[in-house]
Amino acid sequence: MNTSKLKVLFDQSKDKYGDAKLMGTTYQNLSKFLKGGTDIKVSTLERIAAFYKVPVGYFFDEADAYGHNEKDMEIERLKVQVQALRDALSLVGQRSRKSPTRQAAK
Repeated sequence: MNTSKLKVLFDQSKDKYGDAKLMGTTYQNLSKFLKGGTDIKVSTLERIAAFYKVPVGYFFDEADAYGHNEKDMEIERLKVQVQALRDALSLVGQRSRKSPTRQAAK
């Protein structure tokens, strides 16, 4: 589990004690967990994820805060790049079809 992601979220809290209580745990337990002193129950992790409105996988580097995993995001980036290359090739093809008529006119 990537505790640094939880630590970043928890450090942004203005009321760590109150937020921990809303997550169904205590500040002390959460602090011990973040320092590596204890394990965390799945049910507690689910409540923490719900509190921060992130999927549980976010804490395991399986997803970003919106529920997208890195592989899906990379696939989407590659699709955009492929489409840009197709568009560029289409333009090159259109220009090359026009080019012979210019040469014939010379």
